[in-house]
Amino acid sequence: MLAALVLASVWAQAEPAPPPPPPPMPPIEEPPPPVQPNTLSVVGQLATRVRVDEQALPPRYGFGIGGSFERRLLPLGRSFELGAAIDFLYDHFETAGAAAGTTDVTSDTSFALGATLGWVGPGVRPFVALGGGLNVGYFTSSESPLVPASTTAVQPAARAVAGVDLAFSKAIGLVVRADYTLTFTRPLVVTPSGRTFSRFGDVLHVGAGVVARF
Repeated sequence: MLAALVLASVWAQAEPAPPPPPPPMPPIEEPPPPVQPNTLSVVGQLATRVRVDEQALPPRYGFGIGGSFERRLLPLGRSFELGAAIDFLYDHFETAGAAAGTTDVTSDTSFALGATLGWVGPGVRPFVALGGGLNVGYFTSSESPLVPASTTAVQPAARAVAGVDLAFSKAIGLVVRADYTLTFTRPLVVTPSGRTFSRFGDVLHVGAGVVARF
């Protein structure tokens, strides 16, 4: 009896075993930073005239400047995104005329609206774009072997673009791109002898510039 009382007293004074530790909480993943949906770029470009009568009406090579605004609209899976963009390009071609002190100048101002497809990578984004719009060509000569000595042509056009964005930071980057502007009409320039030449044609551009994302 005494032994039973001693055991009961010891049992009553014994501390309960501590509860098992809770299972470890899984790490909380930080949400990825929001993707900047808008891209504004300004580029300087080398321009090459294609499919024109270069022997009669040079020059073939010139320079250009352009800008593009893109809005990213829809992710496609985990690596691609679809967007829309509007392009503006200006090209200038100038050469000395046949007479001393004269010049022939051709310029193209083009606008295109199209769809873009980009691949999203760490700090790099290759992209392609395809669209259509208008090309406004202007030709003037300070001599008069051509009739008329100046002319303007408005041409429907399509544009294909391929390039890559390189990010310096979340907001600023570099873009390298090449594009081809295809015009669907061939306005003619006529010489006094009645010979005709296609002054306005397709243009190939290669250039680079800066990108701002916001």
